[in-house]
Amino acid sequence: DYQLFLNALGDNKHLAGCHPDEAKFNKEGHVPRRFSSQKPAAPVSDIDWFDAYAYAAWAGKRLPTEFEFEVAASYEFQNRRRRLYPWGDEFPGSGASPLGLTGLDDDLPEWTSSEYLNYSDRKPIKKDHYVLRGGYKVDRERELKSVHRFSEYRDRAGYFGFRCAQTVGD
Repeated sequence: DYQLFLNALGDNKHLAGCHPDEAKFNKEGHVPRRFSSQKPAAPVSDIDWFDAYAYAAWAGKRLPTEFEFEVAASYEFQNRRRRLYPWGDEFPGSGASPLGLTGLDDDLPEWTSSEYLNYSDRKPIKKDHYVLRGGYKVDRERELKSVHRFSEYRDRAGYFGFRCAQTVGD
């Protein structure tokens, strides 16, 4: 799907749905580093927040908020509780979240639409940082926990991915 998105960009390298802040970062396009070596069936990686935002807009969707990501990754509505990990409370493990999301144990942190804010006063912890959720290869047990969060500059492309969200009724 990401290749279809890149094809839709054409020579312009940007679409009307791209975030307006891209200009201040001198963003030249949305081709991830090492994209040619990535497997077509695997989730795209090595993208920055602007790449994820633009793809979601092109697909008619959006990035999930940090809160939406955590709920979808861990909350059991029937039991009114949050799992420690998407698949349950034991580590190691794997499998789907209570809402059926898969791939949350694949070591690819995912961008959200949320700025990196302090929970108590809602003020930015780091300027122009956005939240990533999900696991990372360094410390899997800690970082795969459903409540784990970290941040990065929006224009920094690391070994990051994303998933799209859609508002119910849209």
